[in-house]
Formats: sequence, C-alpha cells, structure tokens
Amino acid sequence: METKHEMQQIGRVDRIGSKWKRDLVDACAAGVAPDKVPRVVIRSVIFQILYQRWDDLRVLLRGVVISPSLVENAALSQETVDTING
Repeated sequence: METKHEMQQIGRVDRIGSKWKRDLVDACAAGVAPDKVPRVVIRSVIFQILYQRWDDLRVLLRGVVISPSLVENAALSQETVDTING
C-alpha cells in the first residue's frame, strides 16, 4: 500500500493529458504486455535538499543571516559568521 506522499507523487503524474497517461493509452491500444506498460517511478526526497530548506526556514523564523548550509559553501570563518549573525 502506498503512503500519502507516494499517492501525491502518483497524482502529480496521473493527470488528464499527461505524458504518462498518453503513453499508457497508446501502450494499451497497441496490446503491449502488462509487464511492459509505462510505470510511474517514485523517487524519495533527497535529504540534502530537505536540510537546506530547514536552514532557509531558520533564516526566516530566527533571523539567522548566514545559514549553516551557506557556511559550508562559503569561504567565511566561523568568527565572521558569528559576528554577522549576532
């Protein structure tokens, strides 16, 4: 049984006129074997993006100017970051 998140992902693909839907209709009309029809592939959320979004949320909610993910990608010392965020 699919989770709510998986059902939402499938719903995004299973729209009227979507490429997947057209491919499925074409495959069925052509008599394609059931194991060969187009499938919806579900990919899990990449946690790195999720962590970055949490950092961005901290910037908005707590007034953090330079988020931890930005520190990793910038050539700034921790002292400079602390001063700016302070």
